[in-house]
Amino acid sequence: MRVQSLSVRCVALIVSFATTVSGCSYALTAGQEQSPAVPVTTIVIGAVGTDDEDRQREARLFRRALVAALRETDAFATVLSVPPRQMPRDAALVTGRFQTISDGSEGLRFVVGYGAGAPRLRARFTISDAAGQPLVTFSESHRSYAGAGWKGHFSPADLDELTTNLASRTANVIVRWSRGEPMEREVWEDLVF
Repeated sequence: MRVQSLSVRCVALIVSFATTVSGCSYALTAGQEQSPAVPVTTIVIGAVGTDDEDRQREARLFRRALVAALRETDAFATVLSVPPRQMPRDAALVTGRFQTISDGSEGLRFVVGYGAGAPRLRARFTISDAAGQPLVTFSESHRSYAGAGWKGHFSPADLDELTTNLASRTANVIVRWSRGEPMEREVWEDLVF
């Protein structure tokens, strides 16, 4: 029993260290998940917003970065940034809402460190078919550990970079779903040593 407890602690320490070294942590929680009835060749980015009026800029940045990231994947014949009047039969609509957009606290990052005061993003997304029927819902959260301690004064954590990073990861989730692959990847795939 003691050996098992020690090995669990070692794994937790390794994951914690690797996340700190990589400079960020990312989590994906898949909710309802249903494959599309027809292959998706057109992806449409609908409304992506936030209830916080002061954070609309980040929501717009995310939306633009998501469109660009999806176009770079070449997984879809067409990526539309504006929903058309009539959705094509082979289209899927992505909408989302940010629940948290936080710059964090430079003071906490400097004084405490270890992730205290880190910038954070949390959003919930829905992918619907051409008829508007929800097929997939998922939540993502992303947090930066960059700019901790003394390093924070020379390389502060950047919310724009975190937002663009989350958009790229969201694009990968959408592509994986469209191919029928599991949305959640193994934790080891995201760690950078």
